[in-house]
Amino acid sequence: MKNIAAKYKKGLGIALLSFCVALLYVFFLVSPINKAKANDAFVFNQDLQIGTNSQNVQELQKFLNADGFIVSNSGPGSVGQETTLFGFKTKASVILFQEANNLTPDGIVGPKTRDAFNKKNISVPESGNSVSSNNETYTLREIGPGGGIIFYVDPPNAKLLPAGITYLEAAPFDEISSESTGQAGAPLGSQTSEEQKILQSAGQQGISIPVEQGTSEEWSNIQDSLIGTTGTVLGSGQSNTISIVNQSYQQTGNPASVDGAALWCHNLVLGGRDENNKIVNYDDWFLPSKDELNMMYENLQSGMDENGVQYTPVGNFINTNTYWSSSEESATNAWLQYFSDGTQAYSNKSNPSYVRCVRAF
Repeated sequence: MKNIAAKYKKGLGIALLSFCVALLYVFFLVSPINKAKANDAFVFNQDLQIGTNSQNVQELQKFLNADGFIVSNSGPGSVGQETTLFGFKTKASVILFQEANNLTPDGIVGPKTRDAFNKKNISVPESGNSVSSNNETYTLREIGPGGGIIFYVDPPNAKLLPAGITYLEAAPFDEISSESTGQAGAPLGSQTSEEQKILQSAGQQGISIPVEQGTSEEWSNIQDSLIGTTGTVLGSGQSNTISIVNQSYQQTGNPASVDGAALWCHNLVLGGRDENNKIVNYDDWFLPSKDELNMMYENLQSGMDENGVQYTPVGNFINTNTYWSSSEESATNAWLQYFSDGTQAYSNKSNPSYVRCVRAF
């Protein structure tokens, strides 16, 4: 009888111990500490609009990208490359979010929009997880992923471009006015075989190509104020372009008043085909810096590239044209380049010059 009682007590003790272990497991599984960690999301507590430069903007871009309101498909603002600067692309994504959530679509992150963001409380991706949109390798004067022409390949042993960037690609045409466009594949005068391939590729994608070369454009509608931060080196064109557009907006306060060469490139959306032959549109075009523009001239127009290789000029540049760079010389002047002989000079920002947009990847 004693043995039976002892065995019963022992069995009861084991059962109680198992129950306690199970109870502790459940407690920690649903613990608020773990819940907080799983739902850890940024709390927006600052009004944001065009020109704002803060950590809140970077978190905003992460939020928008994660929630399907993509700021940019590639480059600054894309997944893993979110920036701290609130530009026009961020504003466009905010407007889409506001429209989808029955908010006033003004592109300003005020109290009501912030509240909508915070209520969503979604998890956002960590920085540094950017996935390249195209894994192919390219050589000079090949057709790039954006349907343009490769004009610079960064050497691996002497990199001049920012980390993660290897190529610069020029758009296949100059800035064009709406009156001068026609169906893709329309004649552009005497074209090389490479240009014909570009036109054929563009035609397959429905990209509008100018019947005649483009229109000239002033550098910016702000022509007497120094930005002071535009660079001249390879890799600086993209940030230059954002600075030019933001200066124009900040001084006019009206998006409709923003104008000039940088804005045209900033708004350009142009597509190509990826390694799987799928059509991909890119909205990360920009006005090239002084050195980027010179590399474009040297490797696409001069007839002898940086490696000493002779070639037939491509890109359908008009050699009597001057082309704007995104690099300032002073408050009233900016750098441009003559595509007749490669001379670089500066000119008043109000003077018209031609525009050839580029992208980096």
